[in-house]
Amino acid sequence: MAPPTQYLPLLGTKPKLIAIFGLPGSGKTHLLRHLQHTLPLKHFAFCEGSEVIAEVMASSGGLPAFLSMDNANKRIVRDTAIRNIVETCTSSERIGIMTGHCMFWDEGEECPGSILGNADWAAFTHILYLKVDPATIRARTLADQSRTRPDPSKEHLQLWQDDEMRDLRMNSMQHDILYSSISGEPEEIQHTVKTFITDFAEHDEQVNMSRALQHLDSSLPPGRSIETMMVLDGDKTLTASDTGDILWDMVKDPKLAVTDPIKQIFDSPMKYSYTAFRQAALMHSERHDSILFDMLCEDAASKVVIHPEFLAFLSQVKKDKQVGAILLTCGLTPLWRHVLNKAGLHDVPVVGSGQISNDFVVTPEVKTAVVHRLQHAYHMNVWASGDSPLDLGMLSQADRAFVVVGDQRTRSKSMESRLLSSIQQGLKAQQILLPPTSTLRLDSTTLPPIQLQDLVFDDARKWIFEISHATDKPSAQLLMTATRDASFAGPALRHAHHQIGRYLALEYVSEKIGLTSYPIRHVQGNFTTGQRLLDEDKTLIIALMRGGEPMALGVSEAFPLAAFHHSYQPEDVQEKNLKGMRTVVLVDSVINNGKSMAEYINHIRGLDVPVRIVVVAGVVQEQAVQENGGLRKQLERHGRLDLVALRMSSNKYTGKKQTDTGDRLFNTTYLD
Repeated sequence: MAPPTQYLPLLGTKPKLIAIFGLPGSGKTHLLRHLQHTLPLKHFAFCEGSEVIAEVMASSGGLPAFLSMDNANKRIVRDTAIRNIVETCTSSERIGIMTGHCMFWDEGEECPGSILGNADWAAFTHILYLKVDPATIRARTLADQSRTRPDPSKEHLQLWQDDEMRDLRMNSMQHDILYSSISGEPEEIQHTVKTFITDFAEHDEQVNMSRALQHLDSSLPPGRSIETMMVLDGDKTLTASDTGDILWDMVKDPKLAVTDPIKQIFDSPMKYSYTAFRQAALMHSERHDSILFDMLCEDAASKVVIHPEFLAFLSQVKKDKQVGAILLTCGLTPLWRHVLNKAGLHDVPVVGSGQISNDFVVTPEVKTAVVHRLQHAYHMNVWASGDSPLDLGMLSQADRAFVVVGDQRTRSKSMESRLLSSIQQGLKAQQILLPPTSTLRLDSTTLPPIQLQDLVFDDARKWIFEISHATDKPSAQLLMTATRDASFAGPALRHAHHQIGRYLALEYVSEKIGLTSYPIRHVQGNFTTGQRLLDEDKTLIIALMRGGEPMALGVSEAFPLAAFHHSYQPEDVQEKNLKGMRTVVLVDSVINNGKSMAEYINHIRGLDVPVRIVVVAGVVQEQAVQENGGLRKQLERHGRLDLVALRMSSNKYTGKKQTDTGDRLFNTTYLD
């Protein structure tokens, strides 16, 4: 059973407003009524632009008075109308759907240009254009006896329609608005518009990221204990060609000035943003239905040749059960699936973009997040290869990074300076020349060359500890005073531990896991941006009883959406507790030799659920986390562990009775 649709009324802090345009007679009013009957009114606000203008002019003569105004005064009224629509969407927290006109053009006159102004472009988040055949529009106009309309020729209607679509598409790219034109029979248009609106309503950048990572989870081969994952970019990395160029060369219209509309998107102010990749997905959906699209992708794939060096390398990877490969591309999933299948690489998963039906697009940020998830949730050693600035994030995140360098005439021109900047900021990478005759990027010292056949996977994986502590900070010294004061016990000591947990969560855990923005209602009534823990509602806080509970409650106070679980022994943590979780935060007051914490970590890893593990403790004995320390020795397999502590201690003393933390917390020092 599919989960219920979650409609998101905001895009960032801006209410979503979907504008539907089309020539008079294209069916906008009929379509709006259809949407009113098929979409939930509690989530959507519907309006016709002319009706809102009439409301603005209600005390000044209504729509007839508006039509008699000069253009300057009409602009003022239109601006007021669009602001009223935005205010309605904001106050009701609903997604706006409006119909309107882009221009009015009488036959025989010069094109008057668009009537849309800055207020409109600031308000719209999505635009759909009804591209109805001019002959159909003319027939409808002549048959409509309810109103008087001019009788323009089909040729004029075609010019008018082309000009509107051109103007809307170009302005949408300038103002970060998603645009698509929709054609077909009336029923097809209704279905497509509703499909797109539903997608627009439930999609934003965070949803996109979540869906991409869910796809990653479902794509990884089950039952394989992969230690090292090779993450490969596609275009100009696995192959010398650009698959997008191949596809658009096959379908381009030589009569059109723009032969590659996807390149036009990325050359616009949208650049390589989430919106730009979504616009590209809309473009692919607009031009081709899903069946034709897959056929075109298959044809394009037949023209793609994978570097023989990569074919040989991947054939070796296939033989090693502890090594895997995944194709991570901003390009088209179906096209690359055909490329890999043709090469006999059926087992290599693809995480890529596609049409709107693909549910998500791959952005540079998604690439980085995929590498991070493989490292921290699946505990893999990740090697990444790419060729362009879009890959620098994932290359910097990876454990080993390889820049594929192709022919100097066709490789990315902007990569040189961006790559050097990343290296200066800490990126450690090597370059692979493909073909081997390619000239070096930068120089052999800054970016050492290596050949694919020389790569050797290290089977002797170790645990990687990323430790953060506040030992020398004044704030930590203040917080730890109460815990070391013998007069503090019971509720007072529990309160001190609670404060420590909250402090460590806000100061360190939030930095390790990261934050995400979400809209909040400002005291002035509008929306602004707030911050919370990344995937906070997919975080499980586990209190190791008894001593870890007060600190864990402090962590919980900092992250109120996180789940909370008491545990007396590792077996208390079951697979059902981890279902749907991205992060587990294990909390204990003290880590002495690390035995208890290691048992929990090994148990959670043994459940084979992809979750990141963060350990929070008040005091950690230094010996436990040293290279050959107790915690490291007792951890099984390999992986990554984030550890946060108030202070590190060289004191190996283990408390008993009056000095035992658990007994002091709960006033049980009198027990034998």
